[in-house]
Amino acid sequence: MAAAVSATSDIIGSFQIVISNATINDAQAIKLHGLLVDKGYTVFQQQTGRFAKDSPDWKREWYPNAQAATLIVCLLSLKYITSEACATEFRVAEAKKKLMVVCLDPADIGSFKSAVDAIDTKAIPSASGPAMFVSAGGQLTASDGGLEVVAAEVAKVMQNRGITPKNATASTPGDGGGGSVAMAFLEPLNLSTYAPAFDEQGVDSLDMLEGMSIDEYMTHFEMTRFHANKLKREVDKQTSAQAPPSPAPPASAVAAAAPTPAAPPPPAPAAGATADDRALMEWARQ
Repeated sequence: MAAAVSATSDIIGSFQIVISNATINDAQAIKLHGLLVDKGYTVFQQQTGRFAKDSPDWKREWYPNAQAATLIVCLLSLKYITSEACATEFRVAEAKKKLMVVCLDPADIGSFKSAVDAIDTKAIPSASGPAMFVSAGGQLTASDGGLEVVAAEVAKVMQNRGITPKNATASTPGDGGGGSVAMAFLEPLNLSTYAPAFDEQGVDSLDMLEGMSIDEYMTHFEMTRFHANKLKREVDKQTSAQAPPSPAPPASAVAAAAPTPAAPPPPAPAAGATADDRALMEWARQ
């Protein structure tokens, strides 16, 4: 797995995804960071020991990165919700409409909602924002299936927003570490998110997809119907362009099929023609 990349002043604002998490959950956040980097995304995550959330560095780095990012993934736990700094990050993500909420602890949605409902927001006013989001039925992503599943869900959200991983040739499982082969034909269609699935199936060109249906694309490569339809149109377009033209019929066949022109009638006898001339003309007409 790719190592977590530290943010420095020269790359602030260059990240596609920002992870927001409580310090106690840094281990899970760093693992998710690595999974997303392996998918080609640029990701910012505050690592343990770099800086505390109440330090100037936190404000100087986290907020500018959050402003520039497409998505802010908030890993919610009870520690997160009751942290004033984490609640501030949550409000920023929500206000900028970049919020994706993951139930980290408890990991399943039912238990998480019950735990949040038990929080006394009067005693902890900063928790009211995240707690209200959860209680009001905001969209939640469970993590009880593993962080690999969470990473796949994050990739789907990015894909639905039309965002392609910046590092499109990042090593993916199944490609031997040498880059994605499928990326060559998927990236021009903005479908590079699906490259690992195509590489795993050994698909190295659009020609190999000829004859497959939209439903088969969705089943084999876990594509949305919209993207499967987009790929299908491209495959059909390429197939049509490569189809050889119908061969021209041989000249002999054309000649055989052409009607034989009728012989022109012999000329009428000229004025003053003799009886013999008229007899020859009559014979020629027969």
